[in-house]
Amino acid sequence: MREDFSPETIQSLKARAGHDCSFPDCHAPTSGPSQESDIKTATTGVAAHICAASQGKGARRRLDLSKFDKSQLSSYSNGIWMCETHAKLIDTDEVRFTADMLRRWRELAELRASLSQETGRTVQVHLRRGNEVPLAVVERSVTQVDVNVINEICDAVLDSCIVDVWGKDIGYAVRDLVAELMVNAFMHGRASQFKLDINLNRILVRSDDRPFSFGELLADIQGRGGQRPLHR
Repeated sequence: MREDFSPETIQSLKARAGHDCSFPDCHAPTSGPSQESDIKTATTGVAAHICAASQGKGARRRLDLSKFDKSQLSSYSNGIWMCETHAKLIDTDEVRFTADMLRRWRELAELRASLSQETGRTVQVHLRRGNEVPLAVVERSVTQVDVNVINEICDAVLDSCIVDVWGKDIGYAVRDLVAELMVNAFMHGRASQFKLDINLNRILVRSDDRPFSFGELLADIQGRGGQRPLHR
């Protein structure tokens, strides 16, 4: 049986997210006027389940029903407000989109909505009462490098909400630098494994590459080796 959200829960998820998508660096508005009449509205958002509404075979982020009551599947704590595109996306990959990560996204979306309401303008999340806002936890390990792997690692960095928390300039620079470190580790250091570990307020990369000169890479006249993100 599918455990759907009540209309009240859907409205709470939508309103507490400020009617915007909770996916990192998306924040697309999901409510607006419909042309059908002067009072109708158009909604392009979805109250997505963090753990699948139906826990059958193939369900994403299955809940251990031996430890939790299935009524939790339709509770507010199991929901996140998203645009239709990203609601569909999180249902395609439970490895990339973990339950803990999605819950953190919801918290950040609600914080962003609260700060926007308080200040009367759209804001990026940087501080909460003087304390740094933690990133979402992300862990990845790869054993090769190609275009798909590079994209996977770049997405993993952005999944931590680094752009929302640290700002676009720093967030994208860190993403680019992590990608460069991975490429250099495999191409120049003959690495066999590269690990990305993001937890709260730090980003840690590890690899088993052999020593090589970063100075030579940074001196490359073609600007390779990570010069652009390093100088940003």
